[in-house]
Amino acid sequence: YTKDLIECKGLSIEPDFEREGYEAAKELDRLLSRPGKSAHRMPLVRGSGVVVRASTRTSYSAEAIVQAGMDFIRGNFAKEITVASVARAMRVSRRLAELRFREIRGTTIGASIAGARVRHAQKLLKTTKMTLAEIAADCGISDASYLVRVFKRHVGLSPRAWIRGQ
Repeated sequence: YTKDLIECKGLSIEPDFEREGYEAAKELDRLLSRPGKSAHRMPLVRGSGVVVRASTRTSYSAEAIVQAGMDFIRGNFAKEITVASVARAMRVSRRLAELRFREIRGTTIGASIAGARVRHAQKLLKTTKMTLAEIAADCGISDASYLVRVFKRHVGLSPRAWIRGQ
């Protein structure tokens, strides 16, 4: 192995354990077969390759982590999803998921879930004749009155007022 390759950040020489075992057994056999000779020598064994250490693997960027969360939200907003389930989909702790959402999107995971539900409700209000209760159920919201509250919080208008303005 070249010196440059060995000194490269994040790389290690992978030991050849099988060869080391063979050499150690050979040395032990030599020592046992010649009881008078106690001096032992350490056999030199070459490594079996160069590997990237797990501790230096590339980590995902904050943007990629948040994108994974948003993809999960977009695909599952109509189900009973929670901040914890979004964090699991992001493969990070709940705390880190919340921090990354605030850092990248300037909002919380809960607000992002609600926002996805409201956008879907807006689409349904525009394109269907569904009742508010049916729209709420289709958006993953438990009842129509809660949909109205969430809608007002995100849009600034009730669903009825919003649809009149369209």
